[in-house]
Amino acid sequence: MPDQPKILVVDDNPQNVEIMKARLLSQDYKVIEAFNGEEALKKVEEEKPDLILLDVMMPKMDGFQVCEKLKSEEKTKLIPVIIVSARSGSEDILKGLQLGADEYLPKPFEHIELLARVKNLLKLRIAQKELELMNCGLKNKVSEQDKLLDSAKKLERYFSPQVVKMIMEKDPNAKLLNSRKLLTLFVSDIDNFTGISEASEPEDIINLLNEYFSVMTKIAFQHGGTVDKFMGDGMFIFFGDPIPQEDHAERALNMALAMQAEVQNMRKKWKAASHDLQVSMGVTTGYVTVGNIGPEDRTDYTVIGNQVNAAFRLCSDAKPGQILVSQRTESLADAKFNFDKIGEVVIEGMKTPLMVYSLLGKK
Repeated sequence: MPDQPKILVVDDNPQNVEIMKARLLSQDYKVIEAFNGEEALKKVEEEKPDLILLDVMMPKMDGFQVCEKLKSEEKTKLIPVIIVSARSGSEDILKGLQLGADEYLPKPFEHIELLARVKNLLKLRIAQKELELMNCGLKNKVSEQDKLLDSAKKLERYFSPQVVKMIMEKDPNAKLLNSRKLLTLFVSDIDNFTGISEASEPEDIINLLNEYFSVMTKIAFQHGGTVDKFMGDGMFIFFGDPIPQEDHAERALNMALAMQAEVQNMRKKWKAASHDLQVSMGVTTGYVTVGNIGPEDRTDYTVIGNQVNAAFRLCSDAKPGQILVSQRTESLADAKFNFDKIGEVVIEGMKTPLMVYSLLGKK
């Protein structure tokens, strides 16, 4: 509410308007005038008064009709209305109050009484407006929090809780930008899974996959990997984005070894259910395009390029339980890992053959 409250005086008698206006101006109120019901509604729309003093007997639209209309509309129903009228019968007073008037002051009246009622209702109006502002602020905060939660949920599809927290604290509204980067890519696949799934109950296969992916995703997040997607019984993970990692190749290899170790633990349970499963893995390092790909409502944060084909090819060529890596990955991690040189493979879309190594373990 402004420092100088705005009061609309509505009466078809100009003399009555002038008398009330003089009293209100003496209290430092701003006064607006209207001389019939239709003009009053127009002034309410234009001026948005803080309080209305309303006569009943007026041409075109009487005070009861004006009050009823004001109190029936959302944007005006909270404006205090004091009916000031010579109609002082109990039926008239009851009608005015039932139509929503906040006060009913019969004429003639003491002006000190009018000013007291105006003052009290303006205090209530101030409190109402403050509450409205608080509610509006609360709604905005809730809306902002909903947007942040939505952003966090989208990020949680790819990143560990720690990375999500880091991104949200840095800039919760930031978008993951498209760029070309040197990253390390990882692909895994459960060997002979199709044959086993065809011979097993669907519920058993789904439970097995959910347990497997849950454990593998946890390991990926522990090593700072970005989980791109699940493909049937396979996984695609990359390192070095969106959080830069100078040791992205080492992280990928450490993750692969940790996954293979955990697979060996899980095999005990799988064998008990007559599922003798192992996992093949492929790891490559190279330049790829990374960013949001797809329509607005189905966007995936992913990578594309020849290195993706290479990672899938190495995974496909790997024997059960084997981890095949590209020469670039091997050269970046040679100081900390042992490798066995396998030979060259031709990758579709790549001009030169790719030298391949088998990861044996840490030094």
